[in-house]
Amino acid sequence: MNDLSDVIGFIIALIFLIVFIPVIFLLVANLTEYQCQPYIQQIQQKDAEISALKQQVAQLNQQLEEYKQRYEQLKNETITKEDIEEMKHYFNTTQTQINLLNQKFDIVNNNFITAYNTYFYVFKFSVILNVVLAAYIALDLINLALFNTSLNMRIINRLRIVFRQKK
Repeated sequence: MNDLSDVIGFIIALIFLIVFIPVIFLLVANLTEYQCQPYIQQIQQKDAEISALKQQVAQLNQQLEEYKQRYEQLKNETITKEDIEEMKHYFNTTQTQINLLNQKFDIVNNNFITAYNTYFYVFKFSVILNVVLAAYIALDLINLALFNTSLNMRIINRLRIVFRQKK
């Protein structure tokens, strides 16, 4: 008769697993989508910053090309020393602005990569933790169905036996 109750308990545990495992996976999938929303928004914000900086770099590069063309034009015409000094000043200013924007772009890009890696590891850890907790609940349900006791009580009873044997 004890074998029959074990078989019935196993069948009940199997039914619980068949019903609850898809529900648990659905909950984990929903949790991951909700957890990703702030990260997705920050990534979009960083992408917008990067595109704005790229646009500024392109604009300054275009301005630099215009100044180079003007410099070549002035070189071919009769020019004064004052014209050359003015062009050098424009050229140097534009080059400095391009360098500063490139530095800003590198900083934003590095911050983006660091934030992305951090969010990825936090997301990965939360998914692993959810899977571990779901496995613990499933094992507890199997123990409850097969042995009529929860996993926590079995662990506590084992610890009591170990401590009694050491004394």
